[in-house]
Amino acid sequence: MATLYATFTSIMSGDKPVYASRSRAAQKLTTSGTSQTLAYAAQGYGEYVSITVSGGAVAIDINGSPTAVVGAAGTHFIADGATKEFGPLKAGDSVAVIDA
Repeated sequence: MATLYATFTSIMSGDKPVYASRSRAAQKLTTSGTSQTLAYAAQGYGEYVSITVSGGAVAIDINGSPTAVVGAAGTHFIADGATKEFGPLKAGDSVAVIDA
């Protein structure tokens, strides 16, 4: 089991490569061998999600109805201790996670 930290945020107006000073939503989740979907989803085009993993590697899937499957096409691997950003997301996009 790993711990996943996810933060949904937007970039500054004008598509500057700088995140807004406050996140819109954040969640801490203990992962397992079963795909779990975060409680939050993107509210509109242009949001990003930053994911940090601690305690083990995970696989994630991001879309409107995500299901994480280790090694499946479209699934991203995140190593223990890594942080990755994904986006821009579409409204309704969420993240599913499973232990890798």
